[in-house]
Amino acid sequence: MEISPDDRRPAYSAYFNALAFPAALLLLLLLLLLLGAGFVAVISFHAVFVAAILVALWQVCLLSRISRLLRYAAP
Repeated sequence: MEISPDDRRPAYSAYFNALAFPAALLLLLLLLLLLGAGFVAVISFHAVFVAAILVALWQVCLLSRISRLLRYAAP
């Protein structure tokens, strides 16, 4: 926040809060799900890691596509 211009600091703070809130809410919901699930929590624990790996692979594919598009779009 210190590097943001003084006139845009409220907007940057709002953008950060808007992006950080869903991630924090999702973590709280997952925690409640895992605590309330009992034995299923062990299975869910592994499912969370599998889902994270799949999302990471999807993100790598998207980033490679974006870099390819930017490379061809550059003059």
